[in-house]
Amino acid sequence: MRASLFPVRVATFALARFIFRLRSGATFSDGTSVDAEAVKKNFDAIPKLGGLAILAQGYLTDYRGTEAVDRLTAKVIFDRPDAEFLQATSTAALGLVSPADTASTPERRCADGVHGSGPFTVSGYRQNQSLTLPRTYRGRCSRPTP
Repeated sequence: MRASLFPVRVATFALARFIFRLRSGATFSDGTSVDAEAVKKNFDAIPKLGGLAILAQGYLTDYRGTEAVDRLTAKVIFDRPDAEFLQATSTAALGLVSPADTASTPERRCADGVHGSGPFTVSGYRQNQSLTLPRTYRGRCSRPTP
């Protein structure tokens, strides 16, 4: 048996550019739309977080910028190929937050929390004691099947 590995779409595959097509109707927990501008604001804000975002900054080495191609399409561009970036976008370090949160100071983001786009929100937090995460569907994500 012989096997070969090869890229399926060589003409459109480049590890220095990543195109994200976002789902229409998705929102952050503060009601703001998850759109290409939000993606841009998130990645552009990471360097401003300084030492509070060491891991995220490592994922964005050689990051050139993000272009909002249209409302639901964001193109993330690096100066050199970055093979780990796509996997890194699935981590908490590069999790998207509301544009209002990206405009906050790093200290305020850490103290007050942020608004994400997932199926849960933080409704209660007591340092070193508890964290309450109620499910929130409100059209932002698919309801899990029991």
